[in-house]
Amino acid sequence: MQANKPVHIYLAEDNLDHRELIEDMLEESHLPFKLFHAPNGLALLDLLSCNQEPADLILLDIKMPKMGGLETLSRLRTLDHLNSTPIVIITTSTIKSDISKATSLGATQFLTKPLSFSDIKPYINRDGESHAHSFD
Repeated sequence: MQANKPVHIYLAEDNLDHRELIEDMLEESHLPFKLFHAPNGLALLDLLSCNQEPADLILLDIKMPKMGGLETLSRLRTLDHLNSTPIVIITTSTIKSDISKATSLGATQFLTKPLSFSDIKPYINRDGESHAHSFD
């Protein structure tokens, strides 16, 4: 990815306050980005299927109406064009079974809210290479 090309970040988050915090965090980073928002996993899948902008990073809340983050993650990992896309679970949950399930479904990372830019920066693809990381 070229340094001046915006990073395409897809966010599935049902809480407006959390969404605005993430958007503010990205704006404060001065990273050129384009944020695509969906209020739940089902809407995110629709957005990804209709949008011509490739995903550089996907952020998923774990608890959402209609389709939560874990089911969405499971479906996303079946899509070949997203195999190397970092998918980061973002949540207020610290439940070990959620972390274990996210790991088994192919999450790149599991982060607890509130987030800082330094939390997601390692997963932002700026050079065309996958930035997949394992859980700490």
